[in-house]
Amino acid sequence: KGAFPGVPMIFLNHGVLPELEQPPRIPIDWYIAINEQSVDLLVRQHVEVAKIDIVRDFVDTDLYKPVNSLRESPRILFLSNYKKWKTYDVVEGACNSLGLEFKAAGSPYGRSRDVAKDINQADLVISWGRGIIEAMSCGRAVISFNKLLGDGYLDEDRYMDSRTRNFGGFECRYTYGVAELIGEIQKYKKEDGAKNRGLALRYHDSKKATIEIMNIIQKICPKK
Repeated sequence: KGAFPGVPMIFLNHGVLPELEQPPRIPIDWYIAINEQSVDLLVRQHVEVAKIDIVRDFVDTDLYKPVNSLRESPRILFLSNYKKWKTYDVVEGACNSLGLEFKAAGSPYGRSRDVAKDINQADLVISWGRGIIEAMSCGRAVISFNKLLGDGYLDEDRYMDSRTRNFGGFECRYTYGVAELIGEIQKYKKEDGAKNRGLALRYHDSKKATIEIMNIIQKICPKK
């Protein structure tokens, strides 16, 4: 800002807890939030609401795309990088009780070399945050659950609520044990995969998000 005082500055907020996600104490021309939870954080930090736009978290929907149809009985993928929680035990216990094929991917369970491929080998993905969006983009059914918290099985109505906190985090609606997670898994419908793909294309496509960001830049840049 000091070197280029005529160039507008945009702060893009990705989350609410890490220190680096807090808005800096310097003049910012505009703010982009990825969801309503991010907007609330910025407002609590005394940012003017009129200077905030939401551009929802996005993925490459050409990379994360369906390559096969969903089965009647779901194969389960637990996608997580958290290792110091008992969530894995809950997921494994629920899948074993239901007699469902189960796999975990993420740093504590074995890093995925191809996340899109691993997602497409499953029918129902249990994750939160970006993992949910990637799975939806691949046309998979999804359950928001990690760190023993979640919003559960996402149909379109619950998607609309869960996206306000990026499908995870401390403001999730529910805690789950094995019995409760079994109930969420039993909500699985293979047709929800196509519905989720449609939601991902509508709200989380990287090409659309790039256009939104460019429009914001054009809005705040000085007219020549």
